[in-house]
Amino acid sequence: MGRLGAERLTTLNRNWQNEGDTSAGAEQLPGQCQHFATTDRKVCGAFLSYWQSHGLDLGDAGISYAESLALFGLPLTAPHMETNPDGDRVLTQWFERARFEWHPNNPAEFNVQLGRLAAEQIPSLGW
Repeated sequence: MGRLGAERLTTLNRNWQNEGDTSAGAEQLPGQCQHFATTDRKVCGAFLSYWQSHGLDLGDAGISYAESLALFGLPLTAPHMETNPDGDRVLTQWFERARFEWHPNNPAEFNVQLGRLAAEQIPSLGW
């Protein structure tokens, strides 16, 4: 699988390596956190629960770390308030292959939504 999240950040002229967890506007969701040493980022609360409960089926029992990593990749940014393509201002965290958005006014099972990165990236490819 490709790194569509990383590619989209590049298209948006964002250098995620220069964005720290404590940069202006960074805020974590409450709850348990996991630190990812490779990118020096944390994923917390509902974003972590979503990351851990979804993944590609690699034949592991339940959803394993490897399966979640295969689907979403590593976290690239800390969560920040951003305006998504629909015009909603939402807490957003970028991953190698995904963008997680926090929509607190949705029913609980739909609080975490994924951005439509492929649809957003197509115009930059000239298709």
